[in-house]
Amino acid sequence: MGSGTCVPSLKRNSCSALVRGKSSHILLDAGPGTMGQLLKLGIQLDYTKVYHKPESLAYRLTDKAGFSVVYSGDTDFCEPLIDLSRKTDILICESAFPDGKKVSGHLTPSIAGEIAAKARVRKLVLTHFYPVCDDFDIKAQCRNTFTGPLVLAEDLLNL
Repeated sequence: MGSGTCVPSLKRNSCSALVRGKSSHILLDAGPGTMGQLLKLGIQLDYTKVYHKPESLAYRLTDKAGFSVVYSGDTDFCEPLIDLSRKTDILICESAFPDGKKVSGHLTPSIAGEIAAKARVRKLVLTHFYPVCDDFDIKAQCRNTFTGPLVLAEDLLNL
């Protein structure tokens, strides 16, 4: 998407690469001007503030065909994330701690499931697991609030 540096140039945008897969895309080295290049490719990026730290954001990427992915980042339960996630194809949502071990600024499986259910997402992918999650049935906890397609993320997961 860009082949230049951080030094402004009329011939080159800042270095960035969009790796396009059959069903997903990965943005690498997103320097200044990258958003303009995404728009030229027909990829829309929306975002909203979420409840973690003041600068925390969740993102929604939508391609020309309307396929969308939402990435929650760190967050606590918040209506803006539900609104951003409404009817998305995939919600990649943090679920840092198991039910009963909630920490402020993070979600549990049942709360992530509640967000997905309220937003009517097509598929929920839970991620961002602290080690304590290994001792719990995270999928079963999420099933208390979400009945749709559910994936527990693992390293190098390909959706």
